[in-house]
Amino acid sequence: MKRSIAVLVLLALLCVALPLTACARADFDGIAVEVLDVGQSDCTLITVDGLTVLIDSGTVTERHSVQAALERLDVSHIDYLILTHAHEDHVGNARMLLECYTVGAVLAPPSTDEALEERLAKEAAAGQGVPWQVATAGQSIPLGRAVLEILLADPESANLNNG
Repeated sequence: MKRSIAVLVLLALLCVALPLTACARADFDGIAVEVLDVGQSDCTLITVDGLTVLIDSGTVTERHSVQAALERLDVSHIDYLILTHAHEDHVGNARMLLECYTVGAVLAPPSTDEALEERLAKEAAAGQGVPWQVATAGQSIPLGRAVLEILLADPESANLNNG
């Protein structure tokens, strides 16, 4: 299991280091990390053993880019939508994803000052019956033969980027 975590971290680092034209992709032994080209915002897809995790959702203005990338990758179901924090460049398309795709669960850090986009995403999750879970440091999410571990840098930080 520790090997799988190390592989996911390595794949994520490789994706960040690759030039981001249409997207960057790293694949190792059936574990794939794809960094979607969504302009100045974030949206990363991890697939392993038929399970999908989407980390962040890009800005609302990149809606068509996110949908086109997911269509190209033949993604219709998202097992976990992980939102790293409530800034629009991370949660902007969460509502659209919840309304247009089958989502198993949303994981997000504790929120003290909810942004409009986050409130809309919570409403969409509730309307679709999708559980909204508060992510905690050290939480493990089994992904087939891999495990994704949630890290929280500073959940008490006044700066959402640091949390």
